[in-house]
Amino acid sequence: MIWGEPRILGIVVAVEAFIALGDGSLILAAKGRAGAAWGMPYPASALMILAAAPLILGSA
Repeated sequence: MIWGEPRILGIVVAVEAFIALGDGSLILAAKGRAGAAWGMPYPASALMILAAAPLILGSA
């Protein structure tokens, strides 16, 4: 990523955000505690998407 464009980094971070969304959905589908899903994976993916958006759009 050192020699890559910021847009590539943004795409990678956005893909990783979808992985975190899947983790939270898996917790809920397995009848796990909702607090465990809403407490870590979902806020983490939201922050990752917010971090990736300026990189993808080129405003960073």
